[in-house]
Amino acid sequence: MNSQLNQIAGAPGELGHRPSEKELHRNVGVPRFRGVVSPVLTPFNDDLTPSPSRFVKHCRWLLKQAVGLAIFGTNSEANSLSVKEKLSLLEALLAAGLPAAKMVPGTGTCALPVASKN
Repeated sequence: MNSQLNQIAGAPGELGHRPSEKELHRNVGVPRFRGVVSPVLTPFNDDLTPSPSRFVKHCRWLLKQAVGLAIFGTNSEANSLSVKEKLSLLEALLAAGLPAAKMVPGTGTCALPVASKN
């Protein structure tokens, strides 16, 4: 079985490549993502458009609670928002100086053509 997997695995960088122990540990010293990642609710305006200012305010509050930001993820916003809306909200967070390293943006969608743009 292992020989079959190795034949399928291919060379580094190829689809199906199984990294060696050395490859797994070559990023020693690089900070790893750690801690709690909180689902982030997306606030909406009365006209059902996302509210970037309230989104930024909410994300700042969550970061002060020492958690990472799972934006557009576990609350299904990734499936409910357009690519343009998600990009606009993500850009608002970055423009406000929130650290990208603390974000895990959801890219889920129900339509394959939209997913390829995420």
